[in-house]
Amino acid sequence: MTWTAPGRYRLVAAALVSLGAVIAASGGFASPAAAATQAGAPFRVGTAAVIIDPLTPVTMAAYGTFRVNEAPFVQPKRHFYARSIAISAADGSMAHTVVITALDSQGYFIAYKQDPLTDPGYYGTAGIRKQVMADRGLDPTHVIIAATHTHNSPDSVGVWGGGQDPNNVAYLALVRQKTIQSIEAALANRVPATLATGVSDARQYQDTLGQVRGDPTTYPLDRLLRVLQARNAAGRIVATLVNYGVHGTVLGPEPVLSADWTGEVATRLDGRWGIGTTVVVPGAVGRTWPTFPDPHTGSDWAAYLSAYGKLIVGKVDAALSRKRPVFDGTVGAAGGAWTEPVTDPAAYALLTTQACVPGAVCGTMRSIMPPYYLPGGVAVGSDLEAFRVGDLLLAGAPGEAYPEVATELQSRLIGAPVCGDNHHAFTLSLANDQVGYTTTSDEYAVALAYGGDEGIFAPSPVMGNDVINGQLANARKLGLATGPDYNGATAGPLAPPPNQDNPAPPFKGTTGPAPKCS
Repeated sequence: MTWTAPGRYRLVAAALVSLGAVIAASGGFASPAAAATQAGAPFRVGTAAVIIDPLTPVTMAAYGTFRVNEAPFVQPKRHFYARSIAISAADGSMAHTVVITALDSQGYFIAYKQDPLTDPGYYGTAGIRKQVMADRGLDPTHVIIAATHTHNSPDSVGVWGGGQDPNNVAYLALVRQKTIQSIEAALANRVPATLATGVSDARQYQDTLGQVRGDPTTYPLDRLLRVLQARNAAGRIVATLVNYGVHGTVLGPEPVLSADWTGEVATRLDGRWGIGTTVVVPGAVGRTWPTFPDPHTGSDWAAYLSAYGKLIVGKVDAALSRKRPVFDGTVGAAGGAWTEPVTDPAAYALLTTQACVPGAVCGTMRSIMPPYYLPGGVAVGSDLEAFRVGDLLLAGAPGEAYPEVATELQSRLIGAPVCGDNHHAFTLSLANDQVGYTTTSDEYAVALAYGGDEGIFAPSPVMGNDVINGQLANARKLGLATGPDYNGATAGPLAPPPNQDNPAPPFKGTTGPAPKCS
């Protein structure tokens, strides 16, 4: 997410609209592959983590229009990683295997303007998945590469000038190579395992920007931290997937490269269960903000990040304390090519150019070659994938999913309660692409009313609606039952801006003793 002051927002928006005018002058879904096994049958699970630290000074992705050129180093002992988890049905076949990779990056595109003209998508997630298919036979729709959204990473989006820095362009090749290694190592590391899942209420470490803080009737928050954990036949933990919706901006504008809270949590949990066994993927991060009991004062940013990571690990422990088994051994994927209209002129300009507005933002590095950009500028092409693992849905969003994307998917996925737990849907933000803010029509209106920059970074006000309904269709193809499609009219009315925090009550069913599961 990018924040700009209201005056600058109007200036940047006007400049981008003008730039867009100059530039303007110049989804089907695949059938799912799923294999159902007997209830309680084991899966096959493997993980891997490969370091993707930049080898040269780079232009850093930052916060808002704050830019840091030539950030020289990575936080000591906190590397950047491509972390992957591979999950298969008991048969271990590629047809019944899915992979989730967490890439320590503000965002990563499906394809880049820097791709070879003869191979659009080469540096992007499209090319990475294509190479994995060539090497291992795993269909690209069975791989989600999700950026962790740390704003203290090398700028691989281009908004902060990464597209003008040769070091950042060279960095794309390193990320491609190491991410392929991570995915293929996770596939090679698979062992028979059982899976368990749990949730905890982590609301106290989230906030919103400018809205009625914590009031779900005016702006929803996905307050659940979700965990999926695998144990091998000896009972040893071999993989942990953590999913939580809060922005990677604990460090704010600190001029240092860092994987932020996702990297801090993964490093802490790796210390317990083994290097590379933890994958942390952001949930619905749109317009969320990490909040902390004590204000960030002074310059000890490393201690501040450590403290926040410790708190989130506590919520991981709380989720695992009330975990329940994943009984159904089904593993499958559905999805594929997907298009989204671009109705906002400023977003159109950002997506199609690399030119810079002095003192503000630059256009992105995202490809303008078909099928990732459709002729005439009326829509962008991307991917929309969903995975089924047992009774769980893991649904990707090709941008910064806003909270209502997660809460609506969760509420519309129908499943029989297991051990008193109805929470079946994981939302994976920035999955295989970073098209922009993925707002629902409700959230878009509320955010603009409170001075947000959605008019610049959201391709359309209804992208979130389209993601919700596309993923509900994917869920049905995977054999999961759902409620009706989302119609964009579920949020409450706008309220006057408050100046105090209004904490929301705990989400039903996420507190109390661990359920008793047979």
